[in-house]
Amino acid sequence: MPDSTVLAKKRLQLFKDGFYCSEAIIQVFNEHLDLGLTENAIRMATGFGAGLGVAKCCCGSLTRSGDGAEAR
Repeated sequence: MPDSTVLAKKRLQLFKDGFYCSEAIIQVFNEHLDLGLTENAIRMATGFGAGLGVAKCCCGSLTRSGDGAEAR
């Protein structure tokens, strides 16, 4: 199992390659945790790029993680 530094480096490389942070994070965790998300499911993270709705006020991956979906 890779440590958090390896995962962070993978996420950073995806970001440098043009992914939004939310896309990069979901891609890395999909691979690391073998979530089995489809390409279309991963693309849904695009809407959270540059903050919710491109508001640039809060990272989209953080915005998404706080919506309570995990409690449903």
